[in-house]
Amino acid sequence: MLEKVVSINVLIKTKSVSLSLFFVLLGTLVLVMENIFYGYIDQNGFLQESYFLPMGSASFLLGVMGLVVSII
Repeated sequence: MLEKVVSINVLIKTKSVSLSLFFVLLGTLVLVMENIFYGYIDQNGFLQESYFLPMGSASFLLGVMGLVVSII
């Protein structure tokens, strides 16, 4: 019985680490895309940016928080 509980805990931890790494990589990719395609100042002095920045930041932070929680 104890072995079954331990194997379920290992499975849950492995899946949470994998999901967290996915969000970290997704956030990094989206932030790189933001840096390449958007984020410039137009002729009127306004910053032009897209929704990539908040989406990338949120994905990256969610992944980092998930990694911290799953490591603890």
